[in-house]
Amino acid sequence: MKIESMRPMQSVTDFDAIRDLNVSKEKITPEVLHKVSKQFESLFLQEMLKNMRNANKHFESSMMHSDSGDFYQEMYDKQIALNMANGNGLGLADVIYRQLAQQVKK
Repeated sequence: MKIESMRPMQSVTDFDAIRDLNVSKEKITPEVLHKVSKQFESLFLQEMLKNMRNANKHFESSMMHSDSGDFYQEMYDKQIALNMANGNGLGLADVIYRQLAQQVKK
């Protein structure tokens, strides 16, 4: 797949968008670096939300707890993290982009 046809990841189950990021060093463009940075920020946000939920588990009722509920809650958190990263995010993607851009220049 050509780099020009890469699109941002829209869903947590969009594995094609992840596969599209597999490019050689010669083909790395600022656009590719921005997309990688956004996806890394999304992973960071997913972990943050996951840990926030785990910290809150002690206060939950056992009646409202189920494995299927946990599965859908995790899927929801992943989508929220992806939407946050594709929006303004936390600014982490910008920092990662600057770091990666310096590494690519070398």
